[in-house]
Amino acid sequence: MYKTASLFMKTNLLNGLRLLPVLACVLPVLAGCSGSKTKFLYNHVRLADIQVQEMRTLETTFQAGLRVLNPTGINLMIKGIHCELKIDGRPFATGLTSAQYEIPPYGTAVIQVPVFASTL
Repeated sequence: MYKTASLFMKTNLLNGLRLLPVLACVLPVLAGCSGSKTKFLYNHVRLADIQVQEMRTLETTFQAGLRVLNPTGINLMIKGIHCELKIDGRPFATGLTSAQYEIPPYGTAVIQVPVFASTL
């Protein structure tokens, strides 16, 4: 019985050692993907201000101020913004701007974006 258990443990150890080179190649790739610099952007944009610009029969135009935080040690380059504003999880307005912005490391900025809400 002891010889069988010993042989089983040696076989499992050898199988585990065969996977070591594969894990050595895969783990750094996964770690690099998890450290992507674009993930933080979605968590650090908040609505700072909203003002009515124009009211029409079927559409209202707002000027939304979006506060963008840059919690990294490098400049954050923004090349256009598309936003969707929701109230209680329901779509309210959408906006788009092609303006470019640069937010310094550990800095913040309020970016103005025109947004449109339909009454239908």
